[in-house]
Amino acid sequence: MQFKTMKLRVTFDSNVWRIIGCNQKPRQGDKEEYIRLIKRRITDDRITPCIPETIFNIEAIENKNRADAMANYEASLSLEPSITKDSLLDIKMAVSPNNSVDKFYNKTSRDGLDLAFTKGFYVLRCVPRMGAMHDLSIPDSYFFPETAKEQSTRLAKSFAVDSAIMVRGCGFSQLKALIPNNRPTNEPWYRHLTACDNKTVAKAMAEWADGDAVAGHIAYQNDFFCTNDRGSSARPNSILSQENRDWLVKQYSSQIMNLHDLACQLA
Repeated sequence: MQFKTMKLRVTFDSNVWRIIGCNQKPRQGDKEEYIRLIKRRITDDRITPCIPETIFNIEAIENKNRADAMANYEASLSLEPSITKDSLLDIKMAVSPNNSVDKFYNKTSRDGLDLAFTKGFYVLRCVPRMGAMHDLSIPDSYFFPETAKEQSTRLAKSFAVDSAIMVRGCGFSQLKALIPNNRPTNEPWYRHLTACDNKTVAKAMAEWADGDAVAGHIAYQNDFFCTNDRGSSARPNSILSQENRDWLVKQYSSQIMNLHDLACQLA
């Protein structure tokens, strides 16, 4: 991952990446001339297009299934015992994602990703959460390349930005806010999501996805975040609301814009 180069990096949100990467029909109001210009900048190697991985895990779960998927998710746990040179027992524990949520995924969530990769798109790893759900079928080569040092820098930044987003009541905090404070402490918090209205859980998970996508975008030091989402469904606690966009510019110089504004930047 080469930071601070002249080549721009643009993060495309779930509602725009297929328009640019897969020739999906644009929404009404998105002019073809803007789309052609953005595609030309990719072809000319002027920008590197990126897609947040949240599109293929959190957002890939259909709305009607999100409460069940979260409440019943089980991460994979493995134990590796060994004997040290001092004849002591050493046990290494690893928690990793598994495919238990695959049955809840929208079967079309990955459509177009292979084509987009051939056009220069990369997937961004967003905020890492221990054992959290992932689409394990995405090849490692599809993710933005980085050295070990760059990964360490990115992880630290993504955690810091995610924490700041949550302090503002956005992102992952909206899902955690659904859990009652008097829940039994001997159970994982997400088990209690089944008691919540599924529509409410679905919206909170959408905000979680947006928060993690923005945090990942900033951690990679990408230049522009392109989306058609105005955050109107969760104001003011959407990270994509105008108030929070202004905060992102002030705090991180992170600009969020639609296809029209992006085309103007690239003209």
